[in-house]
Amino acid sequence: MRFLFLFSVLSGVILLAACGGNATAPQVPAATTIPAATRAAAAGVVTATRELPTPAQQFVPSEPTTVAMGNPASTPTAEFTPVPAAPVPTDSPYIGSYSGILPAASAIARVVTLDLGLDGSAMMTTQFIGQGAPIVESGTWTEVDNLAHVIFTLRDDTPQDNRITWQLDNNQLKSVQADAAQYGSAGLPLQRIGTGVTKQAEYGGVTFSYDTLLAQSAQGATQPAVPPDPNAPALGGGAPLHLRFLFDNATAPDYFDPHLAQVYVFPVAGLQALDPSVAKNVQALQAILVAKTVAPEQEIPILPLMPASQVFHAQTHFLDFVNGSGVSFVTAYRQDASALTNQDIFYTFQGISLDGAWYVAVYWKVSTPALPDTVEAAQKVLPADANAQQFEAYLTQTVAALDALPPAAFAPNLRLLDQLSQSMRVEPEIETPKP
Repeated sequence: MRFLFLFSVLSGVILLAACGGNATAPQVPAATTIPAATRAAAAGVVTATRELPTPAQQFVPSEPTTVAMGNPASTPTAEFTPVPAAPVPTDSPYIGSYSGILPAASAIARVVTLDLGLDGSAMMTTQFIGQGAPIVESGTWTEVDNLAHVIFTLRDDTPQDNRITWQLDNNQLKSVQADAAQYGSAGLPLQRIGTGVTKQAEYGGVTFSYDTLLAQSAQGATQPAVPPDPNAPALGGGAPLHLRFLFDNATAPDYFDPHLAQVYVFPVAGLQALDPSVAKNVQALQAILVAKTVAPEQEIPILPLMPASQVFHAQTHFLDFVNGSGVSFVTAYRQDASALTNQDIFYTFQGISLDGAWYVAVYWKVSTPALPDTVEAAQKVLPADANAQQFEAYLTQTVAALDALPPAAFAPNLRLLDQLSQSMRVEPEIETPKP
């Protein structure tokens, strides 16, 4: 959580001595000399451990180091050096979270997430898809000359000296200085997670907010009741009078498409009156939300009904919204046992209001480099003639791979979709049938 801290800029110059010596050292820009910092108990002071460069960069200083701010001080120890905290302006445009899905020589891709805190802290995680736990780097950052100067001094709790300078251009971070041997000539281009600009959707007593990276506009409308097919009510198609939001003036087909960005609000009593199969789905979701747990092989109900089977759920998270609770996850529905592609998966949130009167459903198309884009590529992982046992093993591996990914490994970022779902307030102004 971001928070403000006080700091005082003392007049003069602080002289940092490493091992002694009285000669005056030349001035060095503060952005390249501030060590890795942790917040001290006293406000305005950062207690830092001396940076530990890689073995090839280690040296023994014979003169004190000069920092471009502060007053002369007594000779510090080489292991523990208190320094004034470098200022991070409270209105700095760099403050925030960034991510990128980037190429990798030894993996499908790498997912990089960077957090630049108001307190001057910096943390970067790098997840090589399919290659275990992410790498976590931490350190400090400053803004100097409209650039973000970041010093990562720990890598998975091991000292390091990794310095990257980024420039912000229209919510995109472009690295202007980085280790080319480690990052290549392209460096580390990252995108702000969301634009930071949110819009409010409101219609018929339902409101929610969404980042403009997801959409520029939302349109709400009242949808008429549709009776279910009397010959096959469990296959979907029926619905009570309800509300639906679409985005960016999209046109919905005459069937339910879970890959279309949309939000539904149904009266629970109306759903239960449609058919016993629909009522059973509502009760199943209620039980899951009470238990706050769901087994990997357990199906999470969604509404409207799908005329297919849920083959998996991943990235499952229980979330509260303004006046209710629900569960978000990534899933796919299939009528056969074939391999999955990015054309199959979607994000959804299924929730129920606190008074039990309203059912909320959010849908959004997502993709990830962890899955192939085409059927031909998918069949290299699971052949078209695979048997049931092979398909189950494939699903287990796929879910494990998807669950290991950070939210930034999906497009759009799952964090933005969860934020939309959590912002829901459902108090519809439509007449509901009596149970």
